[in-house]
Amino acid sequence: NTFGKFLTEVELVKFKAQEMSDIIGQLGGFEVLERGYDARVISGNIDRRHGCHEANVVIDGVPQTGINFLPPSLIAAMEVYRDGTTAPSVYRSECGVILLWTKRYTAPPKIGSPDDPQ
Repeated sequence: NTFGKFLTEVELVKFKAQEMSDIIGQLGGFEVLERGYDARVISGNIDRRHGCHEANVVIDGVPQTGINFLPPSLIAAMEVYRDGTTAPSVYRSECGVILLWTKRYTAPPKIGSPDDPQ
């Protein structure tokens, strides 16, 4: 989709942000309310009189999560859509969509397994 903003892990690191909401605030087009886990994101393109209260933050396909649920260091990529007409139709998007894709988690080897360094 050519209407979203896409950021890779390399680009996200350049923001030197402590929270994902810090990055959103710097990108523009969204208003960030509150800090920490209570942070909410509202698209600047949305007319709030029509019932939009906050953007749909989706982490690894799970909708309606908090923007600061995970720190930027765990995010591999981000897609930002300020309104529903440009966002992927799979997600509820009338108030904007922010898609976060995490780095793959690798569990430590089990003790005694061939991969255990001990």
